[in-house]
Amino acid sequence: MTFPPVGDEPAPLLISTTGSASGPRLAVAGELDIATAPQLLDAVAALAGRPPAADGERVDLDLADLTFLDASGLDALLAAQELARAGGRRLRIVGARPFARVLLEITGLVAVLEVGPAPVPVVAQGARGEAREEAARPERDLGIL
Repeated sequence: MTFPPVGDEPAPLLISTTGSASGPRLAVAGELDIATAPQLLDAVAALAGRPPAADGERVDLDLADLTFLDASGLDALLAAQELARAGGRRLRIVGARPFARVLLEITGLVAVLEVGPAPVPVVAQGARGEAREEAARPERDLGIL
């Protein structure tokens, strides 16, 4: 179980970049807020500075491991989209967990950002070998833990 850091130190934002057939994929883990938004924008700007492999190449921004998102983080997503466009790419949000999807929906950003489908539920194997869907953990899905 992961807890927020103690003290004034901000929680880190970890960003990894991989490639796929449709273009680069940025996987974001941690908290996207006023302290960490510049890291995301730096990563997107670095991609935008390279020539795209194809016109309209897509950058997938994977939020599956995002644990917190505030208004500054939402603003950073909009700015990331503009940076991607300036570099001749499309930005698509993928893997957004329920808490992030709700924020995107209630702020109306789903109409502005390209948001991919929700992640597939985790399927675990039971003690007798049967497949079962993992029980929902509201505290995890709401970004509390």
